[in-house]
Amino acid sequence: MDTGWNDASVASINCREQLPLLLNQLGLCGVAVEVGVEWGRFSDHILRYWQGRMLYSVDPWDSQPLHRYSDLCNVPPQEQEVRFRCAGALLASHGPRSRILRAYSVQASQGFPNASIDCVYLDGNHAYQSVMADLANWYPKMRPGGLMCGHDYVDGVGDAVYGVKSAVDLFFSRLGRSVHVTREPVAKSWLVRV
Repeated sequence: MDTGWNDASVASINCREQLPLLLNQLGLCGVAVEVGVEWGRFSDHILRYWQGRMLYSVDPWDSQPLHRYSDLCNVPPQEQEVRFRCAGALLASHGPRSRILRAYSVQASQGFPNASIDCVYLDGNHAYQSVMADLANWYPKMRPGGLMCGHDYVDGVGDAVYGVKSAVDLFFSRLGRSVHVTREPVAKSWLVRV
């Protein structure tokens, strides 16, 4: 573990594409998880630039009722299958460092021991209750000094029912943790040292 780890290192990240480099810099090179994979592009990016041992890419690739998951990623079953196959083909090039888990986030979290994950990146269901459930279930899985982060640090986007910012802010304020935000003009990511 990098003894120079500090909040300034986390605060210096400008965009999510820098996440793998930050993980390398901080010595967080064991196990990482991306929740909400869709086509597999961000998992592929992480694996290209991160020196870690294993990335688990978690997504149910499942159509859900709109009242449960109001998002452009919630597409019909046949499109979910196309995305699943594309993600699998893309990530296969990374060999044993990449493992796909076709499961809902909370269900997948139960398969990891507590204090076993260096980084989790949450980009699944963005509704407030879903984000709170993700945070509550993945937080215990984090190693001390790890990095918990996610995408779309906003509330309410168009017709989508996003509650990411509210959930993240409340969850980590209760723990006395600082939330750092990337500098993209839209679709910012959030990062928290745990």
